Amino acid sequence: MGFFSELKQIAKESHGRVLSKQIYQRMGELDSVSERVRFAALMGFAAKRYPFKERIDNFSKSGCIEMGADLQRIGQRTLKLNQAEGYALWLTGAWLESLSRNGPEILMAREVLDGLATEAELKLREDGFIE
Repeated sequence: MGFFSELKQIAKESHGRVLSKQIYQRMGELDSVSERVRFAALMGFAAKRYPFKERIDNFSKSGCIEMGADLQRIGQRTLKLNQAEGYALWLTGAWLESLSRNGPEILMAREVLDGLATEAELKLREDGFIE
């Protein structure tokens, strides 16, 4: 691997490292809200993530990054008015962006998000909201 290839790889991983830190920061914030808001946020995240997950093979890497960043921005703005919806949007955006980011930190953060969403999806399936 050449010097410039190594620099490109480091730059790609640094984006993933930053996103990973942001994900863990949001998770900490989510721990500090009421149980009702946290539950609604995680259910919203699972519900919003589900249609993306079903069609993810049709998304480009840059599309995942751009859409993910847009959802994070919308979620950030929404937090001031509706915390559950804001966290759901932000987490969905972070998950979507994480699919196209590299590095061990972002892989671990994505596993955490996937685990949370999978648990919430099971609850949504039990309640008949998704198939």
